[in-house]
Amino acid sequence: MVNTVIEGLAGRRILVTGARGFIGSALVKRLAATDCVLIRGSRTPLDPISRRQATCEALIGNPSDPEFWRQAINEAGVDLVFHLAGQTSAYVAEADLGADDRANVAPVRHLIEACRAAAHPVDALIAGTVTQAGLTERLPVNEDWPDAPITVYDHHKLEAERNIEQASRDTILRGTCLRLPNIYGPGGGVGSQDRGVLNKIIARSIAGQPITVYGKGSEVRDYLFIDDIVEAFVLTSLAMENASGRHFVTGTGTGHSLRQAFELVAARAEAATGAAVQVENAPWPDGMLAIERRNFIADPTAIREATGWQASVSLSEGIDRTIKRLQRETA
Repeated sequence: MVNTVIEGLAGRRILVTGARGFIGSALVKRLAATDCVLIRGSRTPLDPISRRQATCEALIGNPSDPEFWRQAINEAGVDLVFHLAGQTSAYVAEADLGADDRANVAPVRHLIEACRAAAHPVDALIAGTVTQAGLTERLPVNEDWPDAPITVYDHHKLEAERNIEQASRDTILRGTCLRLPNIYGPGGGVGSQDRGVLNKIIARSIAGQPITVYGKGSEVRDYLFIDDIVEAFVLTSLAMENASGRHFVTGTGTGHSLRQAFELVAARAEAATGAAVQVENAPWPDGMLAIERRNFIADPTAIREATGWQASVSLSEGIDRTIKRLQRETA
């Protein structure tokens, strides 16, 4: 199946923004195995890609600048965009609304305007977040749940998504948004302090450090392995006739409480290292946003029916694979 998927992207001119980031770097590695022109978008220079079939180029610039998109779409002829760049901290967004708008909404507006002026059709996939729905009252959550974002960050991500959906209805481009749950796994670092929590917990556990659960740890999350979300983006890009103008909730469909997840990390780390890991309790810190107390499990039926995608890596397997990679890197 993997070879068939890769062949479906042959000949495309593909831009990945946020190519240095956690998901972006993993997606670049996946796409580099196909015979395409792969353009990595980044604010700073990037290292060369080894073991690749793709023709690789770089576009150094800021997606908040319209010139970045003019160069990508109108000059470089990009016909498939994976827009993964952005500001990812809910706390940073609360502190500076204007900066978060420039980082998370303006790039999508500029992308749309560049596509409006393009002489060729463009497909665009952007990364959203399941927290756009707010504090949901039932589980699992699908696309029919009414959105009620409670943070600046989630309001802005929802605005970007709606802009893409409207541009799709206006036939300016074919676009879709994948709403992401808690993503974890080996690979590049996660920039924001309040993101990539499970990865940080795994790193602490194999270093022999205790890990902390706030409160009772009863809040539920749907943890999705990095390889699975990369495959979701790839498969959706190949099914844009079904996906355009829509958004999709991604996830495994299985929930774990924070305590269950952290205790599983401790157990798998002990199995890998032979050293017991202490799981401690602490009160929730002052100043935590209410969205931190959410409960979420995805209903991924819509994306499965539209694209054929479904998650394949269990939480236990994903933790083991992350531990093994971290052990190799620190050996």
